[in-house]
Amino acid sequence: MKNFSLSIFLLFSIFSFSQIKFENGYYIDNSGTKINCLIKNVDWEYNPNAIEVKKTLQDDVQEISISNMQEFSIVGISKYIRQTLNVDDSKGEPNYSLSKEPHFISSTVLLKVLVEGKNSLYSFENNEFPIRFFFKTDVSEVQQLIYKKYFEENLTDLYVNSEYKKQLFLNVKADVYNSKSETLSYKQNDLIKYFVTANQFQGDTSSKEIQKRSKTVINYKLVVNNNLSHFDFKIDSSVPFDGRNLTDKKYSIGYGFEIEMILPFNNNNWSIFIEPTYNTYSGNGIFTSTYYINPNYTTGLVNEDYIASVKYNYLQVPIGLRRNIILNKQSKFNIHSAVNIEFSNNSSFTLHRSNVTNFKENSLNSNKFNLLIGLGYAYKKFELELRQYTNLNVNPYMTNSSNYSYRNVSLSLKYKIN
Repeated sequence: MKNFSLSIFLLFSIFSFSQIKFENGYYIDNSGTKINCLIKNVDWEYNPNAIEVKKTLQDDVQEISISNMQEFSIVGISKYIRQTLNVDDSKGEPNYSLSKEPHFISSTVLLKVLVEGKNSLYSFENNEFPIRFFFKTDVSEVQQLIYKKYFEENLTDLYVNSEYKKQLFLNVKADVYNSKSETLSYKQNDLIKYFVTANQFQGDTSSKEIQKRSKTVINYKLVVNNNLSHFDFKIDSSVPFDGRNLTDKKYSIGYGFEIEMILPFNNNNWSIFIEPTYNTYSGNGIFTSTYYINPNYTTGLVNEDYIASVKYNYLQVPIGLRRNIILNKQSKFNIHSAVNIEFSNNSSFTLHRSNVTNFKENSLNSNKFNLLIGLGYAYKKFELELRQYTNLNVNPYMTNSSNYSYRNVSLSLKYKIN
């Protein structure tokens, strides 16, 4: 397990480094000079304060901070402009304020350009408050579109300041009566559509959409597991059992499905998943007991074998995080880890001698959890994943010290159905 974990950590480090991409772009320095270069494409979740650039792939990396550039762009992908302006820093859920009015602070930030034209749309996002949108027209400077959720004094009723609708109604006309602004939501894709429509309505043929925010993608997959499993028993019993008490290592098939959500940042390299599968194990083992027949424990040493039989049926539900390492449009590697919840039912462990039936019989029905780590490779709609699970004590009885350790490695074949 330790070697497997170390291998995955090393692979994660190597592949994370290999995912760094420098794309064609430019930045404009404070003198107004446009400098063509290669820019590290991080696909920022939050607006950056600096970028890393190279003149050529062979050159050293140079960091350009917000104070040393007016604008930068990765060609065909994204564009940011520096602005010093008032930004509402009111907190979001659950720390809503008691004031309807925005709390403005003067900030110098890099705004992400969403739509550029007669009417331009920008966004700013960080980890301290919800996303803010900004706009500019051909007769006005950049200003924030006001949207704020707030509490009244009773701290129970939540209200919304939707002043952005009035701002758009007065400044960015999208139709004859400008009725579209009345029902417009404060969401990026909806605002982008509104500004594109407004520019078209106002005859701006040069208007262009710089970048649409990546959408969350949901993948659905059928899953077949090939498990290699066994039990390692430490039994709390009046009969002493020697050494490690192992059952047969057996292959078994499990089946189920996976739902994967590709997260809309960092070039779609991260995803979360849930994967319910039904699995079974059935195996036997020979456990040896050594004890004295003589009550004085001096003579009569006896070795006796017991037959152990295990039937283990369980639904496992891993919930985890996956790091995708995209090779090309058709293939990718992944490294993942998860919390694995197991629900076992109709499961039992029996131990008996030839002349005694069911010397010890225990139910293995329980709800337990352990961890897993794994790696995989996907090609088109097919995917293979190798996983190592941490040992899981499935003993349902908390009052004794027996440890029924279930150990499992699996190789899964998956097929994406969407």
